[in-house]
Amino acid sequence: MHVISFCDPSAFSASLEAARRRLGVAPGAALVVVSDGAEWVWNIVSDRFREAAGMVDFWHAAEHLHELCEFVREKGSAAEALFGEWRRKLKVYGADCVIRHFASPEAKPRKRSGIRKRLRYFNGHRERMQYRRFRRKGWPIGSGAVEGACKSLIKQRADLSGQRWSPDGALDVLWVRALITDGIHDSYWKGVRDREATVRAAVFAA
Repeated sequence: MHVISFCDPSAFSASLEAARRRLGVAPGAALVVVSDGAEWVWNIVSDRFREAAGMVDFWHAAEHLHELCEFVREKGSAAEALFGEWRRKLKVYGADCVIRHFASPEAKPRKRSGIRKRLRYFNGHRERMQYRRFRRKGWPIGSGAVEGACKSLIKQRADLSGQRWSPDGALDVLWVRALITDGIHDSYWKGVRDREATVRAAVFAA
């Protein structure tokens, strides 16, 4: 099920909770949340889905690792080689080995402050970067499915040449596209008609 909204994080959080109930996912059921390191996303998880296993998308984590490697070795082949080595280790072993290696006192003194700054991302999301454990459980470690849906469901319709949208107009169109994508377009509108018929019958009977 797709949830599309232009609202603030608090309202979006409530929309996600409503979607969970519509899907029949009971509170306490096993959930996996894959996202980037945005604080507002993890605030929603803490607020609504505390039982969920949180995971930082591997490719977002790799971007931060790439920045770290370029800081340590400067841009160039040496940095790319270092990144290739530690991206593999990050995927296999998780954030712990990255933190231990780059926090080593062997780093040049003038680099240590910058390294500590860049490691804050890994330290702050350490439990969400245990990719070896996640993969053993058969969980996806990337948010590609969500990002792909953003392109196919939203961008391909709402970002065409010459288009101008109001938030409400765009949301109406994208909401219908989501119904079609989720395979519930016909059943949704049948349910709406059934509810309207029930209301009319109740008013007539009164």
